[in-house]
Amino acid sequence: RKPAEAALLAAQRLEPREPDFAYALAVLYAQNGQRDNAIAAAEQLQALRPGDAQSAQLLQRLRAGGP
Repeated sequence: RKPAEAALLAAQRLEPREPDFAYALAVLYAQNGQRDNAIAAAEQLQALRPGDAQSAQLLQRLRAGGP
């Protein structure tokens, strides 16, 4: 888990406008029970993809306590 998180965070620092990294971090954090981090990553994703229904649904699910 830590190597994956570190790699995604490093990639995100290099390409901060790439939404796939925010998505992957949101999923990783959600799978590891890190709800606050998952929500923060999903919020970043939504900011990078405004109006995207899937991004909004992911954020809504995480805020509701779901995966």
